[in-house]
Amino acid sequence: MFAGYVKLSGTFVGTMLVRDSSDTPVLADALPTYRVYGPDGFVKAGVVSLRHTGNVTNATNATPIVITMTAHGFTTGSYVTVADVAGNTAANGTHVITKVDNNTFSLDSSVGNGSYTTGGTASSAGLYRYAILADVADGYEAGEAYQVHFEYVVSATNQSQTHVFQVN
Repeated sequence: MFAGYVKLSGTFVGTMLVRDSSDTPVLADALPTYRVYGPDGFVKAGVVSLRHTGNVTNATNATPIVITMTAHGFTTGSYVTVADVAGNTAANGTHVITKVDNNTFSLDSSVGNGSYTTGGTASSAGLYRYAILADVADGYEAGEAYQVHFEYVVSATNQSQTHVFQVN
């Protein structure tokens, strides 16, 4: 997949989406890693980060569960992964959501199973961000294309994908 262009000594910022065998966005079992290859071989390696994540401050014991997360930025129909909610543990998992307002969203088809006590994070399911500095010191050259090879595990299955960018 061609991901775009970056100027020499600039930072190439991209996103990648991890999906399960049903083509549903999901979080990888651990943060995906990447290796960059250019015309002369290996250039550098790194780890991606979650693209969008925040702290949960409430999960209602209702049907559906309503999550409170300040300025969440999610839209109706998004897949969101909720993790580490204590008390109302039915909130944990990957859900399609409905935006209620800028600070709350509901977990479609969910049923609360207890009172929220503490904790929790919510993130765009499977959406990761990477930032690669295309610096001369690391061996990048203007006019060359570079492959970013990602590796990750979903449900104990090794997966990979490749993005390509060009340095100008």
